[in-house]
Amino acid sequence: MNPVNSVRELLRSLESGSPVNDSDRRRIWGELLSVLEAAPLLQNDIFQPAGNELCLLVKDFIGKDKKDSAASSFPLIEAFGRELEVALSKHFVPVCIAWLTRTLMEVGPAGATDPDLATIAAITGQLLSCLVDEGWSLESLFTLYRSTFASDIVHTTTGQPYSFARAADWMFTRLQRAPKPYTVTFVINQVTDVGAFPAQVGDIGFSTAPPEITPNSSKLVNRMATPSGSRVFATMTVQARDGRIAGMRAAQHIEQVLDVVRYDFERNNFTLSEKFIVKKADGHKVLDVARMVPNQTREISQSALHQFMRRLGDLVSSGTLQDDSKDRIYSAFRLYRMGAEAGNLENKLVNWWTALEFLVKAGGGGGIGDAVENALYPTVTLAYLSKHLEAIRAALHALRVPLVRPDTGAQLDTAAISLHELYALCLDGVFQTRILAAVVGHPYAVLQMNKFFLKIATPRDLAETLKHHERSVRWQIQRIYRARCDVVHSAGRVAQATLLCANLESYLKILLDSFLQSLHRHSTLRTPKEFFDRQRHTFDRVSRQLAGNDSGLLIDLLSRDVVG
Repeated sequence: MNPVNSVRELLRSLESGSPVNDSDRRRIWGELLSVLEAAPLLQNDIFQPAGNELCLLVKDFIGKDKKDSAASSFPLIEAFGRELEVALSKHFVPVCIAWLTRTLMEVGPAGATDPDLATIAAITGQLLSCLVDEGWSLESLFTLYRSTFASDIVHTTTGQPYSFARAADWMFTRLQRAPKPYTVTFVINQVTDVGAFPAQVGDIGFSTAPPEITPNSSKLVNRMATPSGSRVFATMTVQARDGRIAGMRAAQHIEQVLDVVRYDFERNNFTLSEKFIVKKADGHKVLDVARMVPNQTREISQSALHQFMRRLGDLVSSGTLQDDSKDRIYSAFRLYRMGAEAGNLENKLVNWWTALEFLVKAGGGGGIGDAVENALYPTVTLAYLSKHLEAIRAALHALRVPLVRPDTGAQLDTAAISLHELYALCLDGVFQTRILAAVVGHPYAVLQMNKFFLKIATPRDLAETLKHHERSVRWQIQRIYRARCDVVHSAGRVAQATLLCANLESYLKILLDSFLQSLHRHSTLRTPKEFFDRQRHTFDRVSRQLAGNDSGLLIDLLSRDVVG
């Protein structure tokens, strides 16, 4: 979340006819406060005094007894919210860019000791969140970064010295430029009767003839623009800041029309291409539709595959797992597959959320949003430590950082070290110093690893970290549920669907993995409800022990590969 969409969500919760109640508002507005208070640039005069006034009113609402009606303050909250939303929508991205430009051009200390580094990371994160909210894809932003900094081929001519200031100015200008028209063409394959397609539906042109391609276009462009007997070309012009944004918007619109065509006209399962042709000033290009869920693909070793298959065998052969529960678990895996195969992000979100519903309904009743939240958060929160340890292990392996045991000097295998061993090493001051020195050329890695070391410094510190993570997980589950309701009940488009899908897929995979692990350990497991009860019991015990400055149970779980 960022200040812009957080305030927008507050305003939506106050709309007439909104299903949001005061309990939901306390949750949504509590997150708003955490986002605004973590935004260093909110104190800019452009956003004041509306920003501070809104925060004061929201704090007053949250602090009141739940039995007391606070609706009298809603008109004033809505008024300051509208004022702040207009200012943020117009100025927040330019203010972030201006601050980054000014700060990054200053000569700072060498290495990773820059005192501004944490603020730079925070503001960059908020800027990226806003850009994604505006329609930029992560693929487009990474491509823009790579062409600007990593391989400077766009604005520095051959033989000219590289200039960071010039590169940054070019990139920031590109991010803020006004939308312009992009003409994009998709290919519809496996059409039974190409001649029956109308020439025009609204602003979409359909034709069996490909667009006229510029002579210097690539072989891929020419291959896509080759006509065939079952191929139709769909072309439209979209106003956007970037070609991939234009392609994404065009794909959504064309798919809506094709859904109607599939209803009764065309029974065959024709497909819309995952790539599209876009006309640019220097010729035609082929780009991918930005539908990727930005989660890391797990590398499955032979031993890990065998372990998974053994656990799957436990599920198939279980004699104690009730038949209804087993059917729901199979359905959850099926719905995960359907979501993974879906090209549309809203379809991914609905399928993956329904998979969670199947598991939770097998575990009990209650309101589905709260039921999923209460069933899911213990498992996801318990995975926090192992997830970060795995990330550190992967980063150290990728950066080829040698691991040495501080007490004996023995060399350790970075790729194979167990999580509980790595956790013990991360608590050692000598080890921390060596690791931070080894990655000093990667300031972002230094920043994140140092933050992690501080968060786990003592069991009580880790208890506080897990408490904050639990709150974030609960907020995100409820946000995903509201997005699901927008799709199912209002046929709405979901803002930041890519990032919501990324979190939802991660939560679902953690849950399914943990369930298979639990079934392997407890052959008497009968229902998902029993699994959820066990997970909540374990989470409560771990939390109490950590609060008492004891990490014994958590270390035991790590050593038995129970969390994560």
